Amino acid sequence: MPVALVSGASGALGRAIAVRLGGAGYRVGVHYHHNAPAADRTCRAIRRAGGRALAVEADLRDHAAVERLVAQILRQWGRLDLLVHSAGGLRDGLVLRMAPADWHAVIAAHLTGGFHLLQLAGRVMRRQRRGHIVTIGALAGGAGRAGQANYAAAKAGLAALTRSAAREWGPHRVQVNCVVPGVLAAGMSARINAAQRARLRRNQWLARSAPAGDVADWILTLSRTRGVSGQVFHLDSRPAG
Repeated sequence: MPVALVSGASGALGRAIAVRLGGAGYRVGVHYHHNAPAADRTCRAIRRAGGRALAVEADLRDHAAVERLVAQILRQWGRLDLLVHSAGGLRDGLVLRMAPADWHAVIAAHLTGGFHLLQLAGRVMRRQRRGHIVTIGALAGGAGRAGQANYAAAKAGLAALTRSAAREWGPHRVQVNCVVPGVLAAGMSARINAAQRARLRRNQWLARSAPAGDVADWILTLSRTRGVSGQVFHLDSRPAG
């Protein structure tokens, strides 16, 4: 059975991804930082779907903690086939008013934590000569978003990190891709107010975004490919460019 690690699997999108992978035959490492009860709910949902799950705690900002996280997965199951980096957080504010602590916190959660995960999972996958890493991007990472400069910068950096790792690890048969959901009804996107959501939907041809379950289905499909790497996939109906 293949092994997946989903960061932020105690959240709404991470849970949907983890449960879908578990139901498809993956053994799933359910990462969380603070919310152990939510991670336990994700594990129970995976088991109900017929999968196997292990809750694993780590502060992704801490390189040593991520080393212990990956080592725990390897001790439990002996390999790592898929990493999905879904963890993150928000501390919104206008550029001129944003506290430096809020900038650093969001960059660390999304980008620095993503670097730690990619580096350590990549080492395992290079040795295996096989593996797939999927990062979760955001529309703000391409277009920017007023009041979310830290989040937009972190997600833009994550997409660039994805492409760089894909170039470096292609010869070792390690794939690295980025998936950009639209505005979801749950998770961090749930904080968007009605006026903002309506404005975003006016720019969508379908006037809706793919739900979390569709995002999870796409990631499962992507994990089964063997010839795709270094790509950023937009799961949305906005015109390109």
